Amino acid sequence: MVDVAFAINVQRTNLENVTDLGSATITMTVSEAWVQEHGAENVRIFRVTETGETEILETTLVSSEGGIYTFEGISPQGLSVFGLVAVAPVPTPTPTPAPPAPGIGWWVWLMVGLAVVTGAAAVTIWRRRRAA
Repeated sequence: MVDVAFAINVQRTNLENVTDLGSATITMTVSEAWVQEHGAENVRIFRVTETGETEILETTLVSSEGGIYTFEGISPQGLSVFGLVAVAPVPTPTPTPAPPAPGIGWWVWLMVGLAVVTGAAAVTIWRRRRAA
């Protein structure tokens, strides 16, 4: 989390999460300046569970009118404490350069050179024997 715009505590009375309520749609608004500072793609709605764990809800930008941005998230586990936060942008991975394509190794060139020298020596010896 990079920054928190605000948090709200939604109290339920005579309702049990999931059993009586089910999922809840949470709508939160924030100033255009705050969104521009962090980027709309980095804004999330989070939920603090009854056990104190944090859940990041799938967050959608619903509208941006009159200097106000409206975000919406679905809380499948019902009501609780919610916050509108900015998360750190996901870094773009740097591509790893591909290893060089396998070429002909030095040892192959050595073998070719030896084959040429051996072939030339054999031809020379054969010509000398034939001439004699």
